[in-house]
Amino acid sequence: MTTSTDYFSFAKYRILVVCLAFILTACGGGDTVNVDTPTYINSLTVTADAPIPTLVGPGDYTIQFHAMVNYSDGTTKDASRLATWVSSDNGLMTIDKNGLGAFNFKNNSVTIWAAFAAAFDSVIFTVSPPDPGAPVGSIKWDIAANVPL
Repeated sequence: MTTSTDYFSFAKYRILVVCLAFILTACGGGDTVNVDTPTYINSLTVTADAPIPTLVGPGDYTIQFHAMVNYSDGTTKDASRLATWVSSDNGLMTIDKNGLGAFNFKNNSVTIWAAFAAAFDSVIFTVSPPDPGAPVGSIKWDIAANVPL
């Protein structure tokens, strides 16, 4: 003869079994569990808008730099607003927290660094005299990868 205590005990287990079956069914029947492969940062690449810097005043220019994060799954995302930016010489070029560089025409080079998470990269930005016959106010510039020694 079953007592009411045995019946309630059996009912608790029956509810537990039904709940587990429901959970396993919701997870694909319990055969496999899909776990996304974690992605990580492979590298960071600093780029700049082209073709020319923007003239914002007499002899004053700006250029937008970008910190492009290259992930292990092959995707690339712009982290310019999240990166930390540094100029090697604020007298030649300042760079704001969003990667916007501001400079006055000077024949010189400056290194721009960006860091995001544990990744970093830098470029060398060079301003030189315009080619003969170039329009007044034009500048000649170049951006090159900075190869660490």
